[in-house]
Amino acid sequence: MEPRSPTSNGPRLWRRLLLIAAAGLAAVIAVVAIVYRPHYIRTQVPSGNTYDIIQVTVDSGIAGLFPSVRQEPALVVNYYARMNDEEEAREIRDFAAPMAHERRLHLIVIQQTTPILVRWLPFVHGQMLAYRLVVGQWELAH
Repeated sequence: MEPRSPTSNGPRLWRRLLLIAAAGLAAVIAVVAIVYRPHYIRTQVPSGNTYDIIQVTVDSGIAGLFPSVRQEPALVVNYYARMNDEEEAREIRDFAAPMAHERRLHLIVIQQTTPILVRWLPFVHGQMLAYRLVVGQWELAH
C-alpha cells in the first residue's frame, strides 16, 4: 500500500473548515438576533387598528429637526408602520395626546418605522411627522 501524501487531505480539510466556519457564523447570527430582537408594546387605537409601539420618550432636542417648530421638549412615539402615511400618524398622535397633555408638552413627534426585510432595526426605514398643539388642536407642523 502506497502512503498517502499530506496534501491529499486538503480538499476534505477545507470542506470541514468551511462547514465549521458556516456553523459558527450561523450561531453568531442567531445570538445577535435573540439579543437584539425588537421589543414593542401592542396597542389598539379607538379606530380598532392595532399598532406595535417601539418606544415612547420625551426628547428635548428633536424639535430642531423641524424648521417651523420652536425648540421645546417633545413626546416622541416610535412605532412599526404598516402604511407609513398621515392617517396612521394621526391615529398614533391621538393615542399619544393624553400622555403629552399629562406631561404638559405641546409637541408630539411620530416616528414611523417600516421594516424592509425584518423588524430588526438595521433593516428598517421611516419618516417623522411633528404635531404641535395650537389652541387646543393638534396641527401638523410643516
